[in-house]
Amino acid sequence: MENMSGKFEHDVAISYAGEDRKIAEQLAKALKERGLSVFYDRFSKDELWGKQLSTWFKKKYGKSSLFVLVLISQHYPVKDWTNFEFATAKAEEKKRKREFILPVRLDKKTLLQGLPTDKGYLDFNEDGIDGIAECLVQKIKKTTSGKGPEEVFADAYQEWKKANFLPGETKVRYFLDNIGSIPSDVDSYEFFIRSLVGYHPDLKEKLGTLDKGLIFKASIRMLNRDETFYTRWRGIRYAVFADPRQAESYLWDIFNDQTEDSEMKTAAFEKLWKCESKRGLNASYAIVLMKEHAWQLRKAALKNIGHGEVRDETARILTQALKDKRGEVRSEAAYSIVRLQLNQLAPDLMNALKVERSRKCANRLLYCLVNFNTDPKVQKFANEHNFPKWFYSTPDYHEIWSDLMDEWL
Repeated sequence: MENMSGKFEHDVAISYAGEDRKIAEQLAKALKERGLSVFYDRFSKDELWGKQLSTWFKKKYGKSSLFVLVLISQHYPVKDWTNFEFATAKAEEKKRKREFILPVRLDKKTLLQGLPTDKGYLDFNEDGIDGIAECLVQKIKKTTSGKGPEEVFADAYQEWKKANFLPGETKVRYFLDNIGSIPSDVDSYEFFIRSLVGYHPDLKEKLGTLDKGLIFKASIRMLNRDETFYTRWRGIRYAVFADPRQAESYLWDIFNDQTEDSEMKTAAFEKLWKCESKRGLNASYAIVLMKEHAWQLRKAALKNIGHGEVRDETARILTQALKDKRGEVRSEAAYSIVRLQLNQLAPDLMNALKVERSRKCANRLLYCLVNFNTDPKVQKFANEHNFPKWFYSTPDYHEIWSDLMDEWL
């Protein structure tokens, strides 16, 4: 939900003890009904699942929220998590140089160490759910500047031009949610895509609404030698996304430049599959065959092969790559076998597993082999080696992350 403050991910985060969850939930729902973006843990169960909570809550009760609402009762001061949340909020309030912690007393007797005795508060028993919700809405309206997305973007752009300071994650999310307000010129687009340094699962969809010609021009600027590797790497991704045909020549220029950094050459080469480059596919086969190349380049070549068309020599090339001296290359060969659905190479995967000495690589080969578990030979192999049942349903997170990054852009 778009929040009222605009600049923050949440208008308010609610900090409470578990014993007061009923009140916290009633308040969270009342605030949400009034159009506020609320961080209440039960609203974010799917997001919280598997997260490192100390890091996650540090953001939510810190820089990601405009205010933190603290529900003070006899239970609040004695809980570890509430103490952590309150300490985080206090540290953030010092940075804000204005009120940030908004206390609500559920009883009149509990004292909260660290909360100034003269700090204004609301009384739950006097104000109730609706009274607190309405008061917070009015406070947010008075606190926020009322600037529209265009003005927020313009201010951030000027800050970048003057101080080379890019906006944080919360503001970037705000830009994505208001992407239609970004001015249609190459300078604004450059600033915008430079700011996209986090992981945004809907980025492809959002960028699809923008002028791809301008995205391409802006991304090419990021390929300048004076830029950091990471900036240039992202420039490659945006260029390929915007215009893969035109981007191909830039990738080849980087790859063929003898003075270019080897890591950058590899980064350019491994994206040729996204350009549907036949030349890139031919070069990839040649690189895998000529084993004197750096292993990073062999791995990139195998990625191109794994996303290309199957040739007469493909099976032989991948079988040989399963014997490469680098585990990363062996893993990429296995991924290519799965991507190309080369079922006939399942026995080669099994043979590679039998001699594999790296535990990490063995796990990756095993996950690839499981993709062919309808093959009787693979079933027999699994039974002989006692594959646990959970292994069949547990994904290879290394490769899923790689594919997510490619889907992301």
